[in-house]
Amino acid sequence: MERDKGIFEILEIARRMPDEEFVFVGNFADKAQEDRFNRELPAEKNASWLGPVYDDRKYNIIAGSKILLFPTRNDEFPMTLIESTILGCVPLVSPVGSVGEIIKDGFNGVYIDPDDVNGIVRIIEKLKDGEELKRMSENGIEYARTHFTTEIMRDRLLGIVG
Repeated sequence: MERDKGIFEILEIARRMPDEEFVFVGNFADKAQEDRFNRELPAEKNASWLGPVYDDRKYNIIAGSKILLFPTRNDEFPMTLIESTILGCVPLVSPVGSVGEIIKDGFNGVYIDPDDVNGIVRIIEKLKDGEELKRMSENGIEYARTHFTTEIMRDRLLGIVG
């Protein structure tokens, strides 16, 4: 977890949405950011940090979530987006790097501006528990299953290298 992934913006969103639950997973590479995060987190009763999680535990957390909030400023090909969509969790994500190859705005996720906390809150309020969220969840599952399985990715790579 790091500043460029939007963790402090998510804490601010949690402050503004006290009736919603926010779960952070991952580890920090920067001790100063981890210390700041730990200072700010206890004030939010609706936010928790689980640390690094892997395998089934990670997938159970994703599958139990409706929305993945990922206001990253820098990422090339975030696997968490594929994992989330195939498990029915709808990503709200910044359109950076190769995100557009995984998430189609309004189809299987929503593009967000990582600096627009008010806008992100409005999007969450609009989507939560609604038909649009359900539709994007279903689209995400289907899109991931038809574009990002191990077999499909292997065949794509073999098609490139021959």
